[in-house]
Amino acid sequence: MKIKKVILADESLDIYVRDGFVYDIPLSRMRTPESILDWIHQICIAKNWGRDNAAEILDGIFKVIPSDMWSGKG
Repeated sequence: MKIKKVILADESLDIYVRDGFVYDIPLSRMRTPESILDWIHQICIAKNWGRDNAAEILDGIFKVIPSDMWSGKG
Protein backbone atom coordinates (compact mmCIF):
# COMPACT_ATOMS: atom_id res chain seq x y z
CA MET A 1 0.00 0.00 0.00
CA LYS A 2 1.37 3.39 -1.00
CA ILE A 3 1.32 6.10 1.67
CA LYS A 4 -0.19 9.29 0.30
CA LYS A 5 1.99 12.35 0.51
CA VAL A 6 -0.73 14.83 -0.43
CA ILE A 7 -3.39 15.75 2.10
CA LEU A 8 -6.52 17.82 1.48
CA ALA A 9 -7.47 19.79 4.59
CA ASP A 10 -11.26 19.91 4.49
CA GLU A 11 -11.65 22.84 6.86
CA SER A 12 -9.28 25.17 4.99
CA LEU A 13 -9.49 23.64 1.50
CA ASP A 14 -5.71 23.73 1.37
CA ILE A 15 -3.49 20.98 0.02
CA TYR A 16 -0.44 19.91 1.99
CA VAL A 17 2.41 18.00 0.37
CA ARG A 18 4.55 15.88 2.73
CA ASP A 19 7.82 14.94 1.09
CA GLY A 20 10.38 15.36 3.84
CA PHE A 21 8.78 18.74 4.55
CA VAL A 22 5.31 20.26 4.38
CA TYR A 23 4.35 22.56 1.51
CA ASP A 24 1.05 24.43 1.77
CA ILE A 25 -0.91 25.04 -1.44
CA PRO A 26 -3.60 27.61 -0.56
CA LEU A 27 -6.57 26.83 -2.75
CA SER A 28 -8.11 30.16 -1.71
CA ARG A 29 -5.61 31.76 -4.12
CA MET A 30 -6.88 29.67 -7.04
CA ARG A 31 -9.71 31.93 -8.16
CA THR A 32 -9.33 31.84 -11.94
CA PRO A 33 -8.36 29.15 -14.47
CA GLU A 34 -5.17 31.14 -15.12
CA SER A 35 -4.15 31.14 -11.46
CA ILE A 36 -4.88 27.41 -11.17
CA LEU A 37 -2.73 26.64 -14.21
CA ASP A 38 0.04 28.85 -12.81
CA TRP A 39 0.02 26.86 -9.55
CA ILE A 40 0.01 23.58 -11.46
CA HIS A 41 3.00 24.71 -13.49
CA GLN A 42 4.90 26.12 -10.50
CA ILE A 43 4.45 22.96 -8.46
CA CYS A 44 4.06 20.02 -10.84
CA ILE A 45 6.57 21.18 -13.46
CA ALA A 46 9.04 23.56 -11.83
CA LYS A 47 9.72 21.62 -8.62
CA ASN A 48 11.35 18.19 -8.61
CA TRP A 49 9.30 17.05 -5.60
CA GLY A 50 6.17 18.31 -7.37
CA ARG A 51 6.82 16.12 -10.37
CA ASP A 52 7.08 13.10 -8.10
CA ASN A 53 3.72 13.95 -6.49
CA ALA A 54 1.92 15.51 -9.47
CA ALA A 55 -0.86 12.92 -9.76
CA GLU A 56 -1.83 13.29 -6.10
CA ILE A 57 -1.54 17.11 -6.22
CA LEU A 58 -3.75 17.34 -9.32
CA ASP A 59 -6.25 14.94 -7.79
CA GLY A 60 -6.51 17.20 -4.73
CA ILE A 61 -6.91 20.34 -6.83
CA PHE A 62 -9.61 18.83 -9.04
CA LYS A 63 -11.55 17.57 -6.01
CA VAL A 64 -12.07 21.08 -4.67
CA ILE A 65 -12.08 23.36 -7.73
CA PRO A 66 -15.62 23.74 -9.12
CA SER A 67 -16.01 22.02 -12.48
CA ASP A 68 -17.62 25.11 -14.01
CA MET A 69 -14.28 26.89 -13.50
CA TRP A 70 -13.03 24.95 -16.54
CA SER A 71 -15.99 25.69 -18.79
CA GLY A 72 -15.42 29.44 -18.97
CA LYS A 73 -18.00 30.23 -16.29
CA GLY A 74 -15.51 30.70 -13.41
